[in-house]
Amino acid sequence: MSEVASIFERLSRNMETHGDFASEEDATAAVLRVLRENRKGWFGSIYREVRGAYRRIAPGTDVTKTPRIDLVVMPSQVLMDAGWQVGPIFIEVKRSGLKLGPVVSQCMDYSNAVFEIKPGFWIEPQWVFCFPVGNPGGPIASVMAQNRIGMAVISKWSGLRLSAGSECVLNEEHETVRVPKPGRKVGSR
Repeated sequence: MSEVASIFERLSRNMETHGDFASEEDATAAVLRVLRENRKGWFGSIYREVRGAYRRIAPGTDVTKTPRIDLVVMPSQVLMDAGWQVGPIFIEVKRSGLKLGPVVSQCMDYSNAVFEIKPGFWIEPQWVFCFPVGNPGGPIASVMAQNRIGMAVISKWSGLRLSAGSECVLNEEHETVRVPKPGRKVGSR
């Protein structure tokens, strides 16, 4: 386990991914079902298992590994007209019951990468959303928000819900679309 992952492990004790997904495949199928249902016409193309390249490599990093994010969802014009300003939606999917620390560490790595959705067409995530993760609260939520790592859940009442920090930034059922506020400060506070 990397040093960053071990730090997150301590910060996220007793915090795990949510739901009843026995496998990553089950969780992915649930997300894809909601995205393809696309009740509001918010989601365009969906790319699966998108490979990328790290922009910066820290000393001592295993350079033979490359990032691979589970889903990249292009926002439709309808979603952008509704106020979505975050660009493509990057979602890392996990099974239920996993410790949150290593998941957050992985998403931090992905936020330091660019992904090739089509040959020669590379995009960079502004936010990476972890599914299925509710609002963990505490120190891990602060770390997530400042590193532009959001939470994604699905419910039968609200469809897909994306959150950044404690703020809902996208909710199909309630037609909520907001610009995430966390992670925009730089420099001394």
